[in-house]
Amino acid sequence: RFMFISILSAVVTAAILGALYKRMIDREVPTKIDIKQALFPIVLGIVSELISGTAVVFFMKWILSLGFTADTLSPIASTFFSAFAFAGFPEELLKMIMILITLLVFKNKVDNVYEYILIGAAVGIGFSIGEDFGYGTTLATLAIRLPLIAGHMVMDMIMGQFLGLAAYNATRGEKPVKGYYALAFLVPVLIHTMYDAGTIFNKVLMTAANGQGTSVDLAIGIIIGIVGFFGCLIIQFVTLIQCKKNAEKLSAMKTVKE
Repeated sequence: RFMFISILSAVVTAAILGALYKRMIDREVPTKIDIKQALFPIVLGIVSELISGTAVVFFMKWILSLGFTADTLSPIASTFFSAFAFAGFPEELLKMIMILITLLVFKNKVDNVYEYILIGAAVGIGFSIGEDFGYGTTLATLAIRLPLIAGHMVMDMIMGQFLGLAAYNATRGEKPVKGYYALAFLVPVLIHTMYDAGTIFNKVLMTAANGQGTSVDLAIGIIIGIVGFFGCLIIQFVTLIQCKKNAEKLSAMKTVKE
């Protein structure tokens, strides 16, 4: 049964995000990316999810071997540290590497900011498919994850856009370039950390719910959860809407010298 639901979760994710991705591709003007450029980063996204899962497990074991446990930090510090160290940082780092690999493979074909966004979206889709296959063990889990199903996709669209803007400014001799590279990594990490701190790593809420905290702790945990979930939900929809609205403009922003 678990395998069936895992496969169902991955298929649902692939179908929904695939439809969004297809519509994004269709908005590029005057030409569209080819099938290889569209699918290659999705495969790398799946690979990045497999690597990150293994890397995080080893990192957790290493942390524990140093005598560093959840009891070492306060619930609030543990919430944000865990979300950053075990999700936000390693996952976005690996996805950025996959985006850069794609840019290297297709260096003679990626020529505008919008295509950078498409590459980011594709890596995020691949990561989501792999993650939902692993996490989707119950129908309840699938239902809970549906509202933010495009979360990884959107975070990497933002990453791709900043990388594209860096390349665009570089071709025009304008600044900031290094600043855009920094934002390409830091903004997705911040969003990712905020989401995981509010959900799976919300130690403040978990501790209070288990009767080990005060009513104030419970309130703080709920606030962190609301900010993490609904903040990311708003970012998801705003990013998708803005990408649709600015597709033609971003397609015209060339990242190679003509």
